[in-house]
Order: sequence, then C-alpha cells, then structure tokens
Amino acid sequence: DSQKLLDPESHYVFVDELAGNASLLSEYREQYNELVSIRRNIASLITDDEEKNRKTELLNYQINEIENAQLTVGEMDELRSIKTFYRNIEKIISGVNEAYQLLCGNDETPGAVQETKMAASRLDSVAEFSADINENCRLMHDVAYQLEDMEDRLRVSLDNLEYDPEYVSQVEARLDYLNKLSKKYGADEEAMLAYCESCKAERQEIEFSDEKLAELQMTEKKLSSQVVALAEEITRVRTVTSKDFAEIFKRADLDVIFNTLLRTIIKKGFRSWNCKS
Repeated sequence: DSQKLLDPESHYVFVDELAGNASLLSEYREQYNELVSIRRNIASLITDDEEKNRKTELLNYQINEIENAQLTVGEMDELRSIKTFYRNIEKIISGVNEAYQLLCGNDETPGAVQETKMAASRLDSVAEFSADINENCRLMHDVAYQLEDMEDRLRVSLDNLEYDPEYVSQVEARLDYLNKLSKKYGADEEAMLAYCESCKAERQEIEFSDEKLAELQMTEKKLSSQVVALAEEITRVRTVTSKDFAEIFKRADLDVIFNTLLRTIIKKGFRSWNCKS
C-alpha cells in the first residue's frame, strides 16, 4: 500500500525489497537463531564445581543402588506368583490330595483308575462282536493308561508340595526390597534399568561438560563473527540502496513514488515482490 511510504518504520522494508536482501536476511536469521541456541547451551553448562559434585554424588548413589539390586526383567512378577502360591499352599495341597485319592481309591472304595480298568476289561469280553464296541474298548484302555499316568504325576506333586518358611521369607524380603526400589526409580525392572542408564548418561555429560563447554564456546565465537559480518553486509547494502530510495522519495506524489519503486524492483528482476497490504 502506498500509504506505508508515510511510515518511516516501513522504509527499511522497501529498501530491502529494492536491494534484494531476502536471501541475505534469511541467512542472517538462520545463523542468529543458531547462535542464540548455542548460547543457551553454554549457559546451562556453566555451573559451579560444588553443584557438579553434589549432582555427581547423587547420580553415583542412584546408579549403585540400582546396579546392586541385580535386576532381571520379570523377576517381580515371578516373585508375586510364588508369594501367592505359598499363601494358598494348604488349599493347593488339599485339592491335589483329593484328586489323587479319587484316582487311586482306598481299601473300601476303588478309584477312577481301577474303575476305568474294570470298564475296559468288561468291553474286552464283548469287543469281538462289534467293531464299534472294539473301538470303544481301545479308547477305554487309552483313558485307563492316561489316568494311571495322572495318578503317578499327582503322587509326585504331593511329595514336592511342602511349605518352606525360610524360602518364603526370602521371597517376601526380595519382593519388598524391589517394591521399595520401584517407588523411587520406576514401576518395573525395565523402567528402573532405563532410569539407571539415564543417570549414567547424565553423569557422563557432567564429566565431559568442560570439554563440551570449550567446544561450544569455540563454535559460538566463530558463529558470532559470521553473524556480525552478515549484519554489516546487510547494513552496507541498505546504506547504498537507501540513497536510491531517497532519490525516489523526493517526489511529492506518493502514488508516483510507489509506482516508481515497483518499476525499479521489476527492472532489477525481483519476481516475488508483494505490493499488497
């Protein structure tokens, strides 16, 4: 809009358009933003030795506590299962024993194994008269063998089912220890191990912070010189171009000035100049 020519604050925009400073300004902004980011990083690394020592001591404590726990992913779930198992050991023994008794029977009542064998024997006596009965007889013998195998397996289970108070105490103590640790460092072993790795990374960053700071300061010095050089070049080009702008602005008719600027810019080959508000 030609009315913008009356605003001195807008003159630099016309000067930049007239000079074709778009590429130069873009490069300046990019390098300036990078310089600001580097200076922020430098500021974050500049801390006193007392603070570094305090932070390193805390990280060492946390790392040692997690590593000394010798964590294994899935251990807490396994310990909870074991704890639940032994809390119900009496019920478990009772259920397995009842199942075993039903299979093996006693002096007064035959068990399921004996009853099935007897049923298979009865079918043996008539199996020759029917292919159907013969097949059923074969299946009945298979069931009898399976039940006999199950009887042996339940007997072994009963022999192994016993309450070991010392072992249970160890399980509960380990689980309590891991639960306390998880409240500090993560919900499970995987989270705690990840926290440990993050502590190590932070400790390493502190240990090498002086080296990193020196590198950033060198980069900052170099980039600062580049930014200053770009700013000086922009100022130089604006100074030269402003003389042309001043010559055009001496005319009284703003529309004429505006159109003259437009023709000048087009003549210089600036295709993307936007003359809208």
